[in-house]
Amino acid sequence: MSATTSFVDFAGLVAFLEANQIPHAVDRERQLLELASKAPPFTANLLIKWEKQLPFVSIIQFMIDDVPEARIPDLETAITRLNCALEVGGLGFDHSTRRLFQRTIAPVFAPEGITASTFNKLTHGTVAQAKDLYPSLKAVIDGRPGKDVAQIARELSQSAAPAAPAAPAS
Repeated sequence: MSATTSFVDFAGLVAFLEANQIPHAVDRERQLLELASKAPPFTANLLIKWEKQLPFVSIIQFMIDDVPEARIPDLETAITRLNCALEVGGLGFDHSTRRLFQRTIAPVFAPEGITASTFNKLTHGTVAQAKDLYPSLKAVIDGRPGKDVAQIARELSQSAAPAAPAAPAS
């Protein structure tokens, strides 16, 4: 893969994936691509949506499906708080499917387009951010208050940190 390869349209991205034998599913009519994200605990693949009327590409990692109706208000609170606290927000919730997702939107202006290297970094970054936020958001969906999402993240971070080595005996 050449880092200088650029895509200025959906057809160019599809041609690049095919030329590099990168597995994907394509819906040319809707300008959608599905790429394997290989990102447990997620069950959905990475969705790439090339906008038809706007110079943007959306990179979407679905995180949690079928959020219980009763947990949606707390999840919305958590999403709002995280999106404001993060350097790069992008959390979203689709009410019609009750799906939580992480989305990155990148501009694609002709004639420069978007380089393969930048596109690769954006897709990996989207999945990585979704994986980082997943435990805290799952805790909210499982019953913790959405307003406490920052505290939940700190608690989970501390419990996941390796234990400090014991001090030598004197």
